[in-house]
Amino acid sequence: MNGPGDTDSSLQWLLTLGAFWSTVLLTRILEVWLVALGIIPGIFIRGRHVHHFVVGFALVLVSPLMRKTKKQTSWVLLGVGLGLVTDEFLFWTMLEFDYWSLRNLLAVIATGTVLAVVYQRRRTAECVDLDDLGDLHEKHSHENPVQPCVSVVVPAYNEENNLPLALASLLNQEFKDFELIVVDNGSTDETPVIAKTLGAKVIAENRRGVAHARQAGFLSSKGGIIATTDADTVVPPDWLSRILKEFREDTNLVAVGGLYRFYSGPPLVRAFFPRVAHPLWRIDRRITGGWSLPGCNMAVTKEAFLKVGGFNANLHLCEDADLAQRLRSVGNVALRPDLVVATSGRRYRNGLMNGLLIYAPNLLLLYVLKKRRCNRLPTVRQELPSRSSLAFRIAALTLLLVYVFSYGNVALARSRRSVVAGGKHAAARVVSMGHNSLAKHLRRHH
Repeated sequence: MNGPGDTDSSLQWLLTLGAFWSTVLLTRILEVWLVALGIIPGIFIRGRHVHHFVVGFALVLVSPLMRKTKKQTSWVLLGVGLGLVTDEFLFWTMLEFDYWSLRNLLAVIATGTVLAVVYQRRRTAECVDLDDLGDLHEKHSHENPVQPCVSVVVPAYNEENNLPLALASLLNQEFKDFELIVVDNGSTDETPVIAKTLGAKVIAENRRGVAHARQAGFLSSKGGIIATTDADTVVPPDWLSRILKEFREDTNLVAVGGLYRFYSGPPLVRAFFPRVAHPLWRIDRRITGGWSLPGCNMAVTKEAFLKVGGFNANLHLCEDADLAQRLRSVGNVALRPDLVVATSGRRYRNGLMNGLLIYAPNLLLLYVLKKRRCNRLPTVRQELPSRSSLAFRIAALTLLLVYVFSYGNVALARSRRSVVAGGKHAAARVVSMGHNSLAKHLRRHH
């Protein structure tokens, strides 16, 4: 499946933005640090000092020549070059060396803001334009067979924006003999209406939680094999065909699943996750003793599902992995890394670390104490980061840069020292006056 995430345009601009700010901050901090050590920093070629804006110009000119062969490297070079050029804005525009001037600071902030705006627009376009995610042609409606071979269960809560694409990918399956079930988990939007329009059997489950929703869908299914995915997930056209093939080739198989990639979310997360997903699952297998399966890409036999009692309704997180662990007692559980679906990365919209913090406590308790937390996942329906998060990061970065500039500015440093010295002198006078008053008071009473 091809998708907007494959173009990596926002990743390229993020590399430029990151290289730009890293270059400026490292250059400025090193400047302050080296001067404090009595070292005169600079770039020297054959004993001659070369202003780093010259090196920056060279990198900016070279970067387009590398885009055909080393695209990511070219974007990094562009960011580094822009950082070096704008870092000495005043010198290369007016040939006046005032490194710590306000105009240099404003030039850096302006360039960084432009790069950030371009990056955000590219990322917004990738998150919104989801129509290219699969080779999906329009279908009017699905017809559920009376005695289906497979049932597909999709839990959904307020997913009117993502559900049409998810159902379109299911209607586009090569294998047609399947029952399509959408479990409405108390939606207040058009989720159930959309599901019915596309021919899905809609089941209402008002007890909130994905475990309750999947359980209701699985119990109402008619197929001998139950596959499940999420309402924000796009499956490939051969998804069901591949699943059926696995069960036919292994008669002892009771559950099978695959991995997933993100079609939205931060570009670094989209680039990072596919490279570490399989190793992470292998580590989990070593710790827990068998494969865990993701709920967006798994299938089980109904017989085995009923034997183990289905999903643990007390869990609001990792209910899929818990089911896979219990299914090992009745048969084989397999993970196929090449069976990949595309899902939303909205839970990582504020960054990789913020997304991992949602799952990390539960996994640590599971691995260390063999217990599971029953916390609910926060409801996230927006693909882009919250404005407060973006504003905080921009403000923190700007304040850091302003502090470095003010620390290195000679005039400001002198003013700061005089203010501090004046404050100490004033404080000393207050203390001295206090001592004199105390002495007078003691003499008066003795």
